[in-house]
Amino acid sequence: LGLKPVGTGIYPARVLLTSTNGLDTRVVDLELTAQTMTQQFELLFECATRQAITQEVPLVNTGDSYMAVTATLGGAKAFSGPREVSVPPGATVPYALTFKPPTPGEHRGTLELSIPSTGERNTYNLLGKAAEPVAEAHVVVEAQARGKPVTRSIAVPNIVGQPCEYQVMCDLSCVAGAETIKVTGSQATTYKLTVAPMRSGVLCGTLTFKAGEGQSVWYSIEVRASEPPEVGVIKVEAAVHRATAINIPVVNPLDHEVTLTCHYSDPIALLGPTTLTLPPKSETQGAPTQLEFYYAPLEFGPAQGSVSLISDELGEFWYQLDMNALPAAPRMLPPMNAELGARAKTTVVVSNPMDRPVTLTASVSGPGARAFGATPSMIPLGPYGEAEVEVWYRPVGLGGTDAARVVVGARDVGSWEWDVLGTPESPSLQEGLSLATAVGTTSQAVTHWRNPFPAPALARITLTGSGADTGELALALQQQQQRSSASGTGTAQQGSGTVVERLVSPGASLTLPVVFCPRQLHAASAELAVTVVEPVDPSQPQSYVAEEEDDGTLERASGPAPATVVWRYPVTGVAEAGQVVVTRGSTATGG
Repeated sequence: LGLKPVGTGIYPARVLLTSTNGLDTRVVDLELTAQTMTQQFELLFECATRQAITQEVPLVNTGDSYMAVTATLGGAKAFSGPREVSVPPGATVPYALTFKPPTPGEHRGTLELSIPSTGERNTYNLLGKAAEPVAEAHVVVEAQARGKPVTRSIAVPNIVGQPCEYQVMCDLSCVAGAETIKVTGSQATTYKLTVAPMRSGVLCGTLTFKAGEGQSVWYSIEVRASEPPEVGVIKVEAAVHRATAINIPVVNPLDHEVTLTCHYSDPIALLGPTTLTLPPKSETQGAPTQLEFYYAPLEFGPAQGSVSLISDELGEFWYQLDMNALPAAPRMLPPMNAELGARAKTTVVVSNPMDRPVTLTASVSGPGARAFGATPSMIPLGPYGEAEVEVWYRPVGLGGTDAARVVVGARDVGSWEWDVLGTPESPSLQEGLSLATAVGTTSQAVTHWRNPFPAPALARITLTGSGADTGELALALQQQQQRSSASGTGTAQQGSGTVVERLVSPGASLTLPVVFCPRQLHAASAELAVTVVEPVDPSQPQSYVAEEEDDGTLERASGPAPATVVWRYPVTGVAEAGQVVVTRGSTATGG
């Protein structure tokens, strides 16, 4: 009789035995038990030193009575668990195997679980990998740099289990304490450390207590150091967009060279070196080294700042800066002269002192602002970029000097200001018109006149001279009714030439076409003139005086009489010979 079980357990069976003659029959009930006497397994554990992790091994009882399981541990002491476990019928009970390594590295062991009632044994090969221990605690200490030292007590546990001595190590230079500490018994021992930071900021490090055989306990240390008291207060003033130098004497007390790092609270307004190297004390004989930096404000008003000198050896020293930005006096641009109706210009350069793009705005203010302008009105600048701004002057009248102020700036970078003066001049002879055409044909030339006044102007256009007298040169303006009053517009023949009047809006242009139709081969000339009596600007306040007239009392504006302004354009027409055409023995000319 053979049994091939598919797994562990009890296999009931019945065997029927019958004789060959069929006279004898026997029945045999069998109960066959299949079990694994010995099985091999492997378990892997990973955790930090002195940390515990548990692996549960399931114990299954398929029988109808209590099953006792005996556990035997061997190898490293880092593994632990109960010696015996009782499993109720038909139940599953976990066996809790714990790994708690005392030191970093690999720990090997074995676990044997045996069932005495059946003789079954399961063997587990155990491998535990222990990483470096985690910090026992995170210790935070708050102190002032170069101030009073701060003392802190730490409870250090005994991880060895018997009296021992720890070697103490710390990687922060501002933390001091005893180099060794003795611990006795199982109670924690108090260790006192002193913290005296030399510079501000957050410093992070470790405090380690080392015992023999690679065992150690450590703490993470965080020192939060506030700023030390200032060495002194420096008061400084400078005009906006002007620079003032500041000098601070610094002495090196050490016999070797030291390099200090320089920090400025406002990197835009405070400009200077980022490091300062101090020669050894033996070379300088105690003489100080000067730190020179500059205060160049962008915005008007008072402000506070600081400059700090920092090194690992000397610590941190800083000075408070009481800064006051004074309004900068506007710069004076060269005076500009321009004829009425023309334009003069100059350029100014603006720069972006910041490390990011800015957009500047240009504006003009002052009593003569209408006569000045700045182009472009919006100036985009890249980091530390420069651009030119055109300042132009176009007079709006005669009889005085125009004054204005040009301001270019932005909120982040402050503003630049320039004062400018402009003197208007009477128009000189304008660019002339030249026409050329064949005899008997017509040609046309055009020029333009722009009203420079801030009010509507009545322009009186005349074309005079020999060419106008003969009619060969003429104005081609649309014919209108003859002038009937002083305020109307029209066209009239007055003496020699043509007279036309037009009312032109402020800033508008008037097109002046001239035609030339020669009757013979010769050169004709004339003068085109635009005459305007300077109009009264309605936006400006006027004062009036009373005058007695025959028909009653009238009011007239006081002050000087309005100026009469004339723009003159020379006009020249040249007649050219036309093409000769032969017809039946006679000749004629034509265009």
